[in-house]
Amino acid sequence: MPSGQIFGDPKLANPSFDAWFNTSVRTASNAEGIWTVTPPFQLRTTGFRFPDIRGTRRHSWISVSRADFRSKSACISSCAQAFNLTNTPIFGNPDTSITSGRFGRVTLTQINLPRNIELGVRLSF
Repeated sequence: MPSGQIFGDPKLANPSFDAWFNTSVRTASNAEGIWTVTPPFQLRTTGFRFPDIRGTRRHSWISVSRADFRSKSACISSCAQAFNLTNTPIFGNPDTSITSGRFGRVTLTQINLPRNIELGVRLSF
């Protein structure tokens, strides 16, 4: 949740981990900035969420199951599940505190688990 007010679009054309969104602060000498720090004891006039400031979220889950053999008294089925099959890391959200030294930077700590593949066989009789 950003700790300031916004006057423009923070979205960048090419975001990077060091600059996930536009972090220019509006001051008396910099009228081009889009962020201002909220003074103490002032009511917030900006929303709590911005649609253009989002972290990287991807859900990759694949499941395949199949009944291989059936007879009158038995059935063998197999199942395979894969979580994060492509082994793509998902990093933390960008820092949205204007007074922080890491404002607009993404935390480079991986928040998802590495590739996990599960195989199973079931015999029913």
